[in-house]
Amino acid sequence: EDGNLTLPKRLMCGALAGAFATVTTYPLDTIRMRMAVDPTVRSMGQTVAVLLKEGGVKSFYRGVVPTLAGIAPYMAIELATYDLVKQKFPQEHRTKPHTGFLCGNIAALCASLCCYPLDTVRRRIQLQMAAGTTVSSAMRGIVQEEGVQGLYRGFVANAVKNLPNKGIRLSIFDAAKAAHAAGKIAYEEELQLAAESEARK
Repeated sequence: EDGNLTLPKRLMCGALAGAFATVTTYPLDTIRMRMAVDPTVRSMGQTVAVLLKEGGVKSFYRGVVPTLAGIAPYMAIELATYDLVKQKFPQEHRTKPHTGFLCGNIAALCASLCCYPLDTVRRRIQLQMAAGTTVSSAMRGIVQEEGVQGLYRGFVANAVKNLPNKGIRLSIFDAAKAAHAAGKIAYEEELQLAAESEARK
């Protein structure tokens, strides 16, 4: 908030945050994706059993490498861009909800343009019913079948959903931080006033 972090540090913090969240929740995403496309599974428990039978625990992390390769730079670019763009606004406007919303949209757009192809590859690998598909083979297959534009299939729809989502999320996050900071300051002032009042007695 005070601008002390350098750009490399901002990028590193964003990348670490994204990588940790991805590794923690990736099995749930694999289960969700499988249930959405495989009509033979009807419950989460059945999906888990099928995945375990196909390849053990590794099945739950199918496609995690391209996901990490995409989400780490995505979060790094998004969070760093958000902070840097917000700093271009006058100090009195930085905590305004519309500023956070606009900066969040800009940050999400920059990150999506850079990292969307890896997300396309991740979905292709995740939907393979058999193990063995690599990042390079999946990317090569997409380019051969659809051209480079195939790596950006669904980008517009994703942007329509993702940009406002990020704008709202980041602006509310900033508002919550500001409210927490204001509450903490008010609490400390009340404690100081109470201490001074006691000292005068």
